[in-house]
Order: sequence, then structure tokens, then C-alpha cells
Amino acid sequence: MSSASAPVAGRAAGRATRHAASRTDVQGRPWIRLAGFTALSLYGVERWSRLLAVPPSLRLIGLAALAIGLAGGLPLLRRLLARLPIYASRTIAALVSLGLVVAAFPAAGLRWHLVWYLKIAVTARQIGHGLTGLGNILVPYDGFDHRVTLVIMLGAAVLLLDAGAVLAFAPRRISDARRATAALPLIALAVVPSTLVHPKTPMLEGLLLFALVAFFVWGERLRFDGGRAALALLALAGLLGVSLAPVIDGGKPWFDYQKWTGATSVRHLAAFEWNQTYGPLRWPQKGSEVLSVRAKTGHYWKAENLNDFNGIAWVQGPPAVLPGTAVTGFGRQAPPLPSPSLATLREYSETIRVTVQGMQTTNVIGAGQSTLESRVPGGSHTVTGTGTVAADRVLGPGVTYRMRAYVPTPTGPELQAATAQPYPWSALSGYLTISIPTRSATVEFPHFHQPAATTRVVADAGPGPPVYVQHSPYGKAYQLARRLASESPNELDFVRKVMAYLSTANGFRYDQSPPPAEYPLESFLFASKHGYCQQFSGAMALLLRMGGVPARVATGFTSGHQDSQTDTWQVADTDAHAWDEVWFPTYGWVTFDPTPTSAPARGGIKGSTATGRLVPNVPRKNAGTPRDDAGLPGATHGTAPGHRHGAAGPSGWLFVAGAAALLALCLLAWWGWVLTRPAGSTEQLIAELERAHERTGRPLHDGVTLAALEDRYRSTPEVAAYIRALRLSRYGGRSTEPDRAQRRALRRELGLGLGPLGRVRALRSLPPRLRPDHRSGVSGS
Repeated sequence: MSSASAPVAGRAAGRATRHAASRTDVQGRPWIRLAGFTALSLYGVERWSRLLAVPPSLRLIGLAALAIGLAGGLPLLRRLLARLPIYASRTIAALVSLGLVVAAFPAAGLRWHLVWYLKIAVTARQIGHGLTGLGNILVPYDGFDHRVTLVIMLGAAVLLLDAGAVLAFAPRRISDARRATAALPLIALAVVPSTLVHPKTPMLEGLLLFALVAFFVWGERLRFDGGRAALALLALAGLLGVSLAPVIDGGKPWFDYQKWTGATSVRHLAAFEWNQTYGPLRWPQKGSEVLSVRAKTGHYWKAENLNDFNGIAWVQGPPAVLPGTAVTGFGRQAPPLPSPSLATLREYSETIRVTVQGMQTTNVIGAGQSTLESRVPGGSHTVTGTGTVAADRVLGPGVTYRMRAYVPTPTGPELQAATAQPYPWSALSGYLTISIPTRSATVEFPHFHQPAATTRVVADAGPGPPVYVQHSPYGKAYQLARRLASESPNELDFVRKVMAYLSTANGFRYDQSPPPAEYPLESFLFASKHGYCQQFSGAMALLLRMGGVPARVATGFTSGHQDSQTDTWQVADTDAHAWDEVWFPTYGWVTFDPTPTSAPARGGIKGSTATGRLVPNVPRKNAGTPRDDAGLPGATHGTAPGHRHGAAGPSGWLFVAGAAALLALCLLAWWGWVLTRPAGSTEQLIAELERAHERTGRPLHDGVTLAALEDRYRSTPEVAAYIRALRLSRYGGRSTEPDRAQRRALRRELGLGLGPLGRVRALRSLPPRLRPDHRSGVSGS
């Protein structure tokens, strides 16, 4: 066929040529692959940041940038080095890859000098310590041990670089299996934190993850103008998944393996010792259900009141001065505590139904001040001086009973007003006493804002009361309590100041393995500052009594997980807890909890189990006790909250800046790929010419030949020369090559009259070329 009469693409071969060129264009778009990798990596590091209470945002973005550089930069480098011998290009690529992997260590937080001087033994020791500590942490982790934080960051680095390496060493056209292999580490990067820190909107976050994975795996093969059906199918699948997820995730397992094993094995029942010991936490922590409580509001479910400080720890039993009995250290009879008014009782009381599940106990567990309304097997009795109920025999799974629970949760202003009412100090004297471990001394502190000289001490021997306390092992605690009390205008403000002192701002940290000490609470307050709920609640009660505010320690369980359909609270062994109760006029005993919210019972994540796994606590919602308003009952000044707990992810603006920087990197990588891509064969260049006209709004009609097109551009000699070179290469058997100036002139001509966007379309349709295709003999320009 002559050049004068043949169409641009040829009638017989036109469709096949366009189809082949289209397929090449769709399957050879690694910039889309890199864009999907970038988006999925950024989402993954944002989700991974939830594992840290104060995540190092720039470090996480830096790790993502290293992975993106590996995935997009290495293939570009290999193309630039294509003229070198294969062993040389591979050596350079391997060295660059190794450099990126090594750079990940300081980016993750390892000190630069350890990398620079190759201190491998020191580095391995730090990572080993971090791995050892990883099994005992709570997430979101507060970063107290930088080695544990380093291991968490290195976990993100491993997943990111693993995914990047799969793409870096992939052929130009990669299979679906390789794309899926690269996606798996990034999916793990996003999903693993969600199993430990419960997301606020799991359905939406899952839908976003699905969209990002779909774009990464299939985006490269979708045409802009022909992928509508595929996009619609993906959207339908995502919406269907969001619709079915609440039905599938019903909160109960489809196959309960625990019931299967329970039918063939002896069931292990949890048991709790509530007296405080301050050693490593020995309570069961397997995540097993121990109670179910039917109640409208989630309270703290109380087992025991610890009224007595024996000089070392808070233990069960009445206080040193018993209200309502004649047995006191000073020969006085303390009257009983007054009851709240009927209106207050009605406002804060409800009937609860408790069912014992996977535990055995002699405590009749209730909430606040509870009265038993039904019988328990074997009978029960009220424990004198403690306000709790005990069963006459051990209660096991299946035992159900009803209690009338009074749990006041007044607001801050209401408690502020209550402090102006008179306190029945004669009835509260027992809740101002502690024992001093030397010479069997019992100290009754003066009530709030009374002079220290009124302190009473019963001891075998010793100096005057105030001096005696100051020279005891708790002298520093006494001075601290008196100072905080003197700075407080009322009892509520003193409680707030004590809770503020026990906050992470003063260096206090939740730790289930605190260091041993002769006087644990004194050491916790002024030395280690590490402990769990026993240390926090015990120290707070100690300071409050020394400052003249009646207080005690309570033990039991936090509210647990609510089944909203049945108003039932499912309580696990990981919800076991200790907190404080402070007495106020009008309301009586009010709950306060100084323990950081990263604690398992307060919604954080449990530490290690026997298998070393991090086990998430059950999510909780609508818990009514304690209040979470700053300074109100139950307010806490602890560490990062759990469930979004720790939603303290990286600052939004940092991620926006990082995303913009990485997007710019992707654009540069795409432009580099465009510049270095081979120009292709003559037929591919002709198909590109036809496609460029279509994209710029100048479609070529059927029957238009290369000669006719050359004549159309005769007023622009360089453009005509470009088309002539293609015509002669196709029909004349010549190896004529269009040069860069001719290609640039054609691109400029196609963009004329179309404005800035038209010029961009022309640039996209006819991008520049830096490399020729030596196989076809056609120059890139």
C-alpha cells in the first residue's frame, strides 16, 4: 500500500495496532503502581502510629519515604544504568538497596553513631532488650523505654521495606501475584494496630483500606476511559462489605472453641486476692469472662473495701477506728456514717443482676454501696466495718443474684457545693488513720485544714505526734500531703491536686512489674514512680488521709464491655482493678480513679500472656463510672487513653505535609520513568500520534494518511518533518529517526489554543524521551 493512500494506522492492521498499543500503555504505567503504593504506605503508617501514645510522625513518614524510594527509585536507577554491564548495574542497585535498609535504622530511632561506626553488638543488644520488653507493654505505648519504641518503629520499617523490595526487583510488567505479595505487608501495617487499639470507625476505615488495596493491585490495568464497569464493580463490593460487616461481626464467635474445649477438659476458674501487695501483678489476665452484670449504667463492680493501711499495704478489714463501735484506739465511740437523703438515693440507685461466670469467690460483688435483694447459695452476711457482703460459701459459675446499688456520680459543681456542708468528723475518724510500721504506731490525722498539732498517735514509745510522723518512713509523703492540702481551698480541690501529682506529667508510669521496695508506696511516690492500679490507688488514699480527707481503697472490676441489646456488661479478668473512694457530705462515698487510662482495666491493652502475645481488652462504651470530665469524680490524669486510646496519632498537618512531599516524589519518579522509557517501534509511535490527536481534541478521521497529515502541518516544518520520518520509516524502509526538536514542536502545536490544561494534555499525550529504542532504530525525543 502506498504512503499516499494508506490510512495513519492502516485499515486492516489499525485495530490490532491500536489494541496492542493500548495494552502496552495500560500495563506499562508503573507511576500508577507507585501512586497506589504511596497511598497505601501512608495509610499504613498512620494506622501504625496508633500503637504509640506520642508517635514520632516525621520518623514514620521518613520510613515510608525510604520504602517509596526503594519501590520507585530503584527501577528508575536500573533503567539509567542499562548501558553498563549487567554485573555492574546489579552491584550498584544492590548497594543502593542496602543503603536504604541501613538508613531505616536511624530513621526508626536508632542513634546515628551506632550505625555510622557499625556497632552491631550494641545495636543487637538494644533491639534484644526492646523485644524482651515488648511482651509487657500496654498500647498505646507511652514511650518510656526508647528501646521498646525502637522495636515498634522497626516493625513498621520491616513491613514497608519488604513491600518496597517486592516492587523494586520486579520486572516492568508484574503479575497479580507479585502485586498481592507487595500489598500483604502494607495490609498488615494497617490491620495489626486495629486488633490492639480499637478504631472509632472500623467500617469506614476498612472501606478505605479496601479502596487503597484495589487501587494498588488493579489501578495500573484500568484505563481512564474504559474502566467504569470495573470501578462500579469494586464500589459495589466495598459497599456490600460495609453493609454485611455489622451482621458478620456480631460480637460473638461463630464457632466458640472455648465451649468445645470446656466440654472435654476441666475448666479453670479465676480467683482474686484483693489485699494489696505491690509486687508484680498476679491477677489472672487471660481475657476470660468472669462476670456478667445486667445494669442500665456501667459502674465499677466492687468486691472489697480496703479500709486499713497496716504500715505497708492497704488490706481488708475495718479502719483502725471503727465507726459505730466502742473499740477505738483512743477510747472513743464513733457514731455510724449518715445516710444520703432519699432524693439522692433515688437519683443514684438502681437494681443490678449479677451472674458469676468463670471465677470462684466468696465476695458478693456489687457496685458502690450495695444491699443484697435475693439469696445466694449457702447464705451471706455483711462484713462488719467494710460495707461489703460476703457469701458463707464459695460462689461459682452460674450463681445469679440481685443487688440494690447506690453509686453517686455528682458533677464537679455539685461536689464543690457539698464541701461547704459540715462533715461528721467523729464518724469519719477511722478513715483518717494509718499505721506506722515502727513501734506499732497508729496515727489519726487531723481533718482537713486543722493544725498538725492535733495529730493523734498511739505508739509504744516516741516523740510527739507530728514529729513522730515526720521521722517515720512516710515523712516525705506526710510533707507532700500537708503542702498540697495547704494549697487547696476545699477537699475537692485537694483531691484534684493529688490526682494531678500522680499524673504522667510528674513521671508516673503504668507498669505491672514495679521494682521491689521495703516501703512500696513511699518508693512509688518519690523513687521509681512505676506501678499499676494498686500503687496508684494506695498512694492516693495515703496522701488523702494524711491531708485530712476521708478516703479508702476499693477493689473489684471496671465496667467491662456492654451488650447494648440486653443492657448486660460482660466483665473479663483483665478488668480487675483497684480505685479510690472519697467521702463527701450529701453523697457519701464517691469514686475517683488515679490509674492511667492505658491500664488494661481502664480500656488499654493487656501486657504479656504466657505465650507473649499482646491481648486486647474488650471495648467498652457508655460506662457511667467514673466520670471523665477533668477534675470530676473519676477524673484521671493518666497516660494515653485506650480505645481510641491513643488515638493520639501523628498530627494531621504533619501527615498532610508528608503526603504532599511523597506525592511530589511520586510525580518526580513518574516523570523520570516517562523520560527514560524507550520510544518504541514505528507502529507504536504512529499509534501514539493518533492517540495524542484524540486526547487533545483533534481526532483523526478514518482514511487520513500519513502523507495527508504531513501536508496538514506543512506550515510548521518541524512537525511535518516528524510525520515524514514516521512515514518513511514505515513505508520507505529507511531508519529515519524523529529528533527531540521535532517532537517538541509537535507537542507545542497540539497544545495551541487549548490553554494551560491543553498544554498539560499535550505533554501527557506526547511526553519527552531521553533514551532511544536501540532495538527499533527509532530515536526518543
